Amino acid sequence: MSVVEVDERGRFTIPKEMRVDADRALIIPLGESYMVVPIPKVPLEFDIKDSGASAKAKAEKRLSDEARAREKRRQRDNRV
Repeated sequence: MSVVEVDERGRFTIPKEMRVDADRALIIPLGESYMVVPIPKVPLEFDIKDSGASAKAKAEKRLSDEARAREKRRQRDNRV
């Protein structure tokens, strides 16, 4: 975990030790926090039977659930 400064335009720099090999990232709002998901430079290929909208909704739900679970674990661990 790191604390970073936010400039007057709302920008911040991700600390070097937390950076990933990606040119773009998806930012998902989660209440009062955000989850940053790097978008791979080379997209993964896979077969999907769901429509694009359905697959997107499922992926967003799963990411949101995982982020909330991680946040709960962090809060629990910080109380100890």
